Amino acid sequence: MHPKEIVRKYRQFVYETGAVDAGKGKTMDKKIVEKARRKGYKISRADRFRYRCRYFTDSGIIGGKDFVQEVFDQVKHLLGSKDERKFTPVGGVDGVYSMKRLADS
Repeated sequence: MHPKEIVRKYRQFVYETGAVDAGKGKTMDKKIVEKARRKGYKISRADRFRYRCRYFTDSGIIGGKDFVQEVFDQVKHLLGSKDERKFTPVGGVDGVYSMKRLADS
């Protein structure tokens, strides 16, 4: 299988699994899932490069809002942070948040 197809299938799995209510918490917003479906779960080469270079290095923690909060709560003592944080949406990726505020690219 071609690597692009593997990535597309993985994105499909993540979005479709995130949309299923398994009774363990929140599900992914149906609008976000529908938007990914319309795009065939594909992302452009430029977006893929931007995500890898920027969000995986600059943001510290990325994921759904609840996930980012949970991980931040576990490591905030290591960061010397006593305050509560408001996590910001990652530009261009619906439903994904980052621990650090990133400037617009």
